[in-house]
Amino acid sequence: MFIVILGLCGMGISGYLTYGYLAHTAVGCPFNANCDLVQASPYAYMWGVPVPLLGLLMYAALTLMGLLLFLKKPELENMASLGIYGISLAGVIFTVYLYYLELFVLHAFCSWCIVSSIVILSIFILSLIYLNKIEQPGDKKGRKRRFRLSDYIQW
Repeated sequence: MFIVILGLCGMGISGYLTYGYLAHTAVGCPFNANCDLVQASPYAYMWGVPVPLLGLLMYAALTLMGLLLFLKKPELENMASLGIYGISLAGVIFTVYLYYLELFVLHAFCSWCIVSSIVILSIFILSLIYLNKIEQPGDKKGRKRRFRLSDYIQW
């Protein structure tokens, strides 16, 4: 449930920033950060797509996968938890890259980006916790074991 709530929060943040990009308006930036400089930088687009739009798509996918966990079907639950882990890991890695740009290239920070990074890091941590607690097919009822990648990938 927390993954869905955090995903919706991330969608709200990314949706607001995406609106600012598409409407070419300044976004309100709390804590006296310099969101407009970050928003106007050449690093704010990847492959011609605004970075917040990519974040919005990421959070939408995470929210949908979080909703799949409510179905309580082991095969969907396991694949959704693996998908949440993979997408959130990619989001955390991309966030580290964006922080590098803000710190060493732009010398400016966006407070909305900081809140979004807290959200994606929280989802990533929750996905790690959930992967440790998922019940694998064939396990005795109530017995939990660690997630193993070899359960899904045959070498």
